[in-house]
Amino acid sequence: MGMSAFSVLTKILPPPSFISMPSIGVDISDTSMKYVAFKPTLRPGKTKVLDKWGDIEIPKKCFGTG
Repeated sequence: MGMSAFSVLTKILPPPSFISMPSIGVDISDTSMKYVAFKPTLRPGKTKVLDKWGDIEIPKKCFGTG
């Protein structure tokens, strides 16, 4: 399977990172909020690198019903 012209071009001349969007994920429950963010990349097939993550506790009785 051949490489696309875009793939070849990005290997030779990678685009600047400021124009890429980060990948994020959020999980919200009645007890906590968890999040992850990966460093942005525009290179096809490049492994994502974990940038930020966290777990924020939500106080009890903050929500009336879960």
